[in-house]
Amino acid sequence: TLLSVFDLYYAMILSGVKSAIMFASYKDAYRIRHELTLLYDLLPPHKRTLLTSSNREAMRFSNASEIYFLYTSNRGDAKGMAGRGNSFNYLHASEVAFFKSWEDFYAIQSALSDTFPYRLYLYESTANGYNEFYELWETAKRNPVMKAIFIGWWSKDENRLPKTDEFVDFFIPLNPQERAWVKKIKAYYGVELS
Repeated sequence: TLLSVFDLYYAMILSGVKSAIMFASYKDAYRIRHELTLLYDLLPPHKRTLLTSSNREAMRFSNASEIYFLYTSNRGDAKGMAGRGNSFNYLHASEVAFFKSWEDFYAIQSALSDTFPYRLYLYESTANGYNEFYELWETAKRNPVMKAIFIGWWSKDENRLPKTDEFVDFFIPLNPQERAWVKKIKAYYGVELS
């Protein structure tokens, strides 16, 4: 949801942003499009950039910004067609490690601007083994114009159990391998798991 807020903000605050939000499935694209519409409707009227059209493919704003909703396909004749014939200067690729078609992933890369002064490309995902997202992650760690940012599930307080008497039976001491991981996480991310 936080990135959905940012997707909407970016399109409304800057003129001429041609955004693509890319998903692993049509179902995800539909869900986020609905979420963006709800977020837009919740904004006070004086904070909105006028929405001139909205359909299942895109949202268009009066400042010439657009948000397109794309998804990967595992149908043979549709692979590699995501974003075809378009160019984008903002991309939010969601759950990249679960994309059904890497041809679509590569196709969208060729549609991205390298001249728009406010271009921004975000790739986020839960890990899913060694695939293209893993390669992208490793590249981002080494590349001076990319940034790999890891946000662990433990960073949200609601994903933690308090160490109270009622939960004490659920806490199992860490084994040596788990203790080593806790130390690595602390050293690498500055987060202490409790």
